[in-house]
Amino acid sequence: MSGKSGILADYEFTGDAGPEKRLGFLYLPFTVPEKACTIEVEYEYQGKGPGETTVDIGLFQPGTVDLITGMKNLRGWSGSNKKSFTVSREAATPSYLPGDIPPGEWKVILGLYKIPDQGLRYRVKVRVYEGCLKTSSQSLPETSELVQGDSPKGWVKGDLHMHSVHSDGDSTLDQIAEVAGSLGLDFVSVTDHNVVSHIAELGFRSRFLGKVFFLRGVELTTYRGHMNVYGVSEIPEFRIRSDEELKEVVAYLRSRGAFLSINHPKPLGPDWEFENLSFADSLEVFHSVWEFNNYVSLRKWDQLLNNGFRIGLVGGSDAHEMRGKTSILLPGTPTTWVYVDKLSEEGLLDGLRKQRVFVSESPSGPRITLEAYADGKHYPLGGIVNSKEVKLRLRAEGGRGQSYRVISGGEVVASGVLDSDVFEKVFQIHLSSPYVRAELVREAQAIDDPYHMENIVSALTAPIYLKVIN
Repeated sequence: MSGKSGILADYEFTGDAGPEKRLGFLYLPFTVPEKACTIEVEYEYQGKGPGETTVDIGLFQPGTVDLITGMKNLRGWSGSNKKSFTVSREAATPSYLPGDIPPGEWKVILGLYKIPDQGLRYRVKVRVYEGCLKTSSQSLPETSELVQGDSPKGWVKGDLHMHSVHSDGDSTLDQIAEVAGSLGLDFVSVTDHNVVSHIAELGFRSRFLGKVFFLRGVELTTYRGHMNVYGVSEIPEFRIRSDEELKEVVAYLRSRGAFLSINHPKPLGPDWEFENLSFADSLEVFHSVWEFNNYVSLRKWDQLLNNGFRIGLVGGSDAHEMRGKTSILLPGTPTTWVYVDKLSEEGLLDGLRKQRVFVSESPSGPRITLEAYADGKHYPLGGIVNSKEVKLRLRAEGGRGQSYRVISGGEVVASGVLDSDVFEKVFQIHLSSPYVRAELVREAQAIDDPYHMENIVSALTAPIYLKVIN
């Protein structure tokens, strides 16, 4: 990028923040004069004593910064992964949106995430130019190898949690499409943190890049937990500090038609620290490799199901690296399978809402499905039966030698070993809890304990529900 010239204004902000400001936000106002076309921001911070120090950064254009309504004025948020950024009429640093530079009071926002007990000191420099930043980068092509109507009805597989250069990932959308295609994935969702610049690159819509479908997604990243928001093209409010504010944000996102999935509710996830989990459309029960504390997420999900909440299941790799291999967060690990009428945004969100879903540890499987028969009717995953006497059919592929388990009410009600690559088993069971689901266990240290930390689950299904239990 090049082309800016003619400095119109220069600002520097310095200050201190003590531990009482931890998890809060600080706004630094500055004036942009007429004829401005480019804003440059750089910052640095340092803790005054031992302990982790993290300060995030973003930029608001003139207008309100109120909860929810202020998001329309947020031009971008780069967390702590970029120490400088530029916003101009025609170009912007990834994480930020290009566009008009209106005169008036702009604000740098600092997120005071981690402050050591002795406090920290920050410095922010802002420079405003008359000249416009130019870019030689090309937008993504409008053509693709597939269109939305080309894919047949059936199971498609993908990764619902990935990151690009628009937040803290190492790859562009084109590079992600190449990697996902090489893994055999049909779809991905790049869910960059609190930004939509990656969705802007897609033309503010879900679309194919090559043979891979990109579902619109944003990771709503608060200081008390993360949640993926699918099917919107606006930055969701992330400055949520209370359960009451969370309730407001959830209501707004639902009014926009969003699908909400709580990410990695487990130690080191980071965990979900708000009181409420039950509002979610789904939980990311399988995050990265199973050994990464997923037994905790599984227990939380089962507790919600047993309390009568019909919350779906997804998996996500949370991959930030496409080219390197230094992280356990690898693309396609795990893989979410969704039964769709067509591979489109509408098709994927409909399948997720209906919970026609299972998750496998990799794109190659193993695969597992469960269906029920009761009162002469057939019920797929996500179905709601009206009888406690249920016949179940479990089908698994690619898991020879692994153990299967059928779980209801947090207890193992049936189990065994897959003796073939294509395995089917029919059970007659009496449902005494609100749900039943199935899973495969690659390494079973305690087959009768669904939450044993040393069991390695390789695949699991969404539930089938009981309409009434009394």
